[in-house]
Amino acid sequence: MTDVELLRLDEIVMAIERALSRLHPGPFVMFENGTAEGGRSGCSVVQHHLHVVPIEYRFDLQMAAHPSNFVIANDLKMLRKTALSLGDYLLIKQPNRPYAICSRGGLPSQYMRKIVGRLNEVEKWDWRAFGKPSDWLEQEKALRPLAGAISHELSLNASN
Repeated sequence: MTDVELLRLDEIVMAIERALSRLHPGPFVMFENGTAEGGRSGCSVVQHHLHVVPIEYRFDLQMAAHPSNFVIANDLKMLRKTALSLGDYLLIKQPNRPYAICSRGGLPSQYMRKIVGRLNEVEKWDWRAFGKPSDWLEQEKALRPLAGAISHELSLNASN
């Protein structure tokens, strides 16, 4: 991504963080399983997206990897060089904390989903094995206010 695109993405991540902090009283974690060009993707198309997951119990970096394995940075632009040097990577963002990134080498498929499932006391976290939850339409409907709040945060940020 270009510098401008990374700065805009950083603004979007911060808007998500502010909106979710207002709407969800508990902890949450954001993460991406990044795939380097030519790397091994967990899906059929190499693509990048950010998982934003409310969790029941607090998340600590040592749950994902040894803390010394992480590089810490305040914005995505600072992390670009590290991400390029790591190849496949795991990016984690927690509310009011800097970004943390480490190599994804050696981590099993769906690794963060398993951690998040454990933090939410959900045993059937692997949708590939168990399919969609029976209440997925209700869950999707419950997330709609968050989309509106994020859009509002972004419009406020754009006007400042």
